[in-house]
Amino acid sequence: TGQTLVTTGIVTGVFGCLASVQDGTGAYSGIWLFGSNVNLTVGDEVEITATVSEYYGLTQLSSPSVVILSLGNELPASEALGTAAVADEQWEGVLVTVTGEVVDPALGFGEWSLSDGSGDARVDDRGYDALLTGAVVAGSTWEVTGPLDYSFSNFKIQPRSADDALLYGCTNAQATNYNPAAGIPDGSCVFDNLDCGVFFSEYGEGGGNNKYLEIFNPTPEPVAL
Repeated sequence: TGQTLVTTGIVTGVFGCLASVQDGTGAYSGIWLFGSNVNLTVGDEVEITATVSEYYGLTQLSSPSVVILSLGNELPASEALGTAAVADEQWEGVLVTVTGEVVDPALGFGEWSLSDGSGDARVDDRGYDALLTGAVVAGSTWEVTGPLDYSFSNFKIQPRSADDALLYGCTNAQATNYNPAAGIPDGSCVFDNLDCGVFFSEYGEGGGNNKYLEIFNPTPEPVAL
């Protein structure tokens, strides 16, 4: 800490006086910027001259002089990680994506946790509060994306908008169990109002092991077999 450096990157998130900036993809490709001297927008390419500091365990660039080099750039692809893997300093400031079931929807201070079975990951509300949807309940499955933050001795994913916190469920409005809060279809839709559902439409048998079944799905929803 205390070192002055010059770096460039793409702004991936803006949270008031804090912003996440990333140069490429992979471990150690992101960092947090505190107190930019210019207004930043996601997608800005920036050159930063700043001092490296530690704020209660979070590595950040402080007292920055920021120059915006270009606007509207494509963001680095998020790193798909297991839920336990996000608790690692190498992903601090990096866009990450995890998928798992809600373990605890009420950790306090707008935080909740989910797990894919490997261990819990925390989700915070600095940019977007998914808890306000009322759909973050124990056992529900979510895909969460955001830059990885660190505060109060915990790593936390910071969703930037509703697009970063997507619930799995039935997304077809014609289905009996349609869930308007769901953002990712999971093949669970039930169509009680249709004449028929999935059925075997054809069977063929030839010599040896040459046999087949044709399955027809008359609904507009993908199904899990």
